[in-house]
Amino acid sequence: MRIILSILLLSVCYGTVINVPDDYSTIQSAINAAVEGDSILVSAGTYVENIVWPLTNGIKLIGSGE
Repeated sequence: MRIILSILLLSVCYGTVINVPDDYSTIQSAINAAVEGDSILVSAGTYVENIVWPLTNGIKLIGSGE
C-alpha cells in the first residue's frame, strides 16, 4: 500500500515530459495536452505552425538542436 501511495505522490509532484513528435505530432497539440508542471521536449527539426500559448503557468517548452 505504501508503494502505491508513494507512486501517486510522485506523479502529482513531478510533471510529465511530453515529446514532440514522438508523443504528439505538433508543438501545439503537445501544448494543448500539457498541464501545469509539464515539460514539452521538442526534437530538432523544422516545425511550421503558429503557437497559441495557454494561460496555464508552469509549462516548460524545451527545444533540442537548432
